[in-house]
Amino acid sequence: MIRIATLPMQAAMRDLLVDQGNALQDATMRKASGKRLSSFAELGADTGRNLATRTLLAQYEGQKVVLDRVDTALALYKTRLGEIDTAASSLRTVLLKGIGTGDIQSIMSEAEAAFGRFRESINAADDGTLIFAGGRTDTPPLGPNRLSDMATIDPATLFANDDFRRSARLSDGYEMRYGIVASDFGQPFATAFKILATLGPVGPDGKATREQLDKMGQARVAIDDGLKLLRTADANNGNSQARVDDIVSHLAERSDLLTKALSDMEDADDGALSMEITTRDAMYKSSLAAFRMVNSVSLADYL
Repeated sequence: MIRIATLPMQAAMRDLLVDQGNALQDATMRKASGKRLSSFAELGADTGRNLATRTLLAQYEGQKVVLDRVDTALALYKTRLGEIDTAASSLRTVLLKGIGTGDIQSIMSEAEAAFGRFRESINAADDGTLIFAGGRTDTPPLGPNRLSDMATIDPATLFANDDFRRSARLSDGYEMRYGIVASDFGQPFATAFKILATLGPVGPDGKATREQLDKMGQARVAIDDGLKLLRTADANNGNSQARVDDIVSHLAERSDLLTKALSDMEDADDGALSMEITTRDAMYKSSLAAFRMVNSVSLADYL
């Protein structure tokens, strides 16, 4: 049986079918990816703007990593300062009560507990880095282990930190120094603990002697001085947190704008793509039917 369809017609129909299939596949892939373009070359004049926008977004992501690290460090400072404030304030309350009543039976146990919390907080570490030690990594800021060890120390030279302060570049043109070291606020507390370590034994009647009452008063004054320094450090730390929060907020706004700009350049219109796929699918099926019909025509159809 001899076909009457010509080879040129078959070739043309085959090429049309391939083109329609490729167009349908391309539209389907763009819908799956959510992108209206398959390469930067298709952006044309927007290519440079697209690449510049992506570069800025990458820079913002790098800044975000730094900001997160700084924010975490500042939060740790705040937590530990709060712990010391709570311990010192509780001890101050006990001292005031003892001074008022003359009863010191619980003073030493409270002082020992407060010293333990103070030591734990001031020697705290973040991922192995001592947060109140400045640049020191080998020695905790506070060496004595027990309240009794404080009796012979010199509060002025007690803390083993150096004066190194952390710094971070948070945005273009702005580098923030931050960080708190033990000696910023610790000396008055050390003085208070030294005084309490030499308070002396409780008498048989459980009442404080005049000398003990005087020492308790001196310790309370030292704690007040320490709380002032501590809260000043905490306020400065809070100001740093506010600056970081402000930069994070502005960075998020700029990132959102750039992300939207990229979306406008790259993202596909889902509804339009769905219509395009439907249209191209219909065209492909029509071309396929026509190709089959041309290939199936023979002389017998005309006899």
